Amino acid sequence: MNTFSGKLEFRADREWRSFDITLRGFISEEHGGYVIKEVEFKKQENGEYIKPFLSLSEEQAQSLMDALWSVGCRPSEGHGSTGQLAATEKHLEDMRKIAFTVIGTPLAVVRDNEVHHEKM
Repeated sequence: MNTFSGKLEFRADREWRSFDITLRGFISEEHGGYVIKEVEFKKQENGEYIKPFLSLSEEQAQSLMDALWSVGCRPSEGHGSTGQLAATEKHLEDMRKIAFTVIGTPLAVVRDNEVHHEKM
């Protein structure tokens, strides 16, 4: 694998006609840089070792994932996102209010690092 001094970054775009995702990889350096050229497919014989076509550091892999996320790609087996977490937290807050109303206990809520007792 090649070693470069710049930071490997990825960009993803959606084609407006087909909605296919296009990827670009590049390394910017002080006087120019490098780009990832086309990926080439080669006939594979059964049992032949498959060499990696790309090796990424964790930071580089994150750049690739962020680029794909920016065009709407999400993990198939993902476990939530920031928006889903916020919705769940709001739901739990509502359920606490309902539960404390049913048992008649004032609800203690922490806002701005201070405890507030709310009547239902």
